[in-house]
Amino acid sequence: MLELDKYQHQGLIWYGNRNDKLEGRIPCGYSELDKVLSGGWPKQGLFEFKTPVGIGEIRLVLPYLQHKQSLGLLVFIGSPTLLNAEFLLANGIDLNRVLVLPIYEPEQALWAAEQCLKSGCCSTVMLWLNQLSVKQARRLLLASEQGESTVCLYRAVQAASQFSIPSTLSMSLKASDLGLSLKVDKQRGGQASDDLVINMWQQWPDLSTKPVCHRNVLPFPKSANH
Repeated sequence: MLELDKYQHQGLIWYGNRNDKLEGRIPCGYSELDKVLSGGWPKQGLFEFKTPVGIGEIRLVLPYLQHKQSLGLLVFIGSPTLLNAEFLLANGIDLNRVLVLPIYEPEQALWAAEQCLKSGCCSTVMLWLNQLSVKQARRLLLASEQGESTVCLYRAVQAASQFSIPSTLSMSLKASDLGLSLKVDKQRGGQASDDLVINMWQQWPDLSTKPVCHRNVLPFPKSANH
């Protein structure tokens, strides 16, 4: 039992059936992702996104943020790029429900995120932070459960690959001409997935490539000599 406690403390044990607080799902806005996530995003928890910056990682969760803003403030902490207010407003985000904290020192950012999560007045915290320990991740997860809130944790792929952290959902993102390519690495109460392309052309045609339809392409006839 002591050995089991040791591995649990290090975040090396995954509880696949501990989803009692995650009943019900919030649609992702992309049917292909809804299928992988058993109906949509969990209502709360720690979502880890291992991703480069600026490939559509915020666009992926916009439908989720639209739903969550009715439950409390949307907090952005340590964003590596300037947030575009017009973009948020055009995509259904009420700027009166948005709080931007330009905090880039890791310890201060973690403290601010934890306070927001367990406050009860913030529904979602968007946090950019590469380096954090298993203990710090567990504190964020506990705070999200206490405040019935969500933290979307964005980490560089290289930093996130060093070790696994406790999370409700963890996925890896890559750029794609159609929008995003993602892989679910783990999810509470569900399974990992293979690479999945999220088609964002309908929502953002200027930021993605229109899918090519091959139904009208005829095969080249084979030579009669073969």
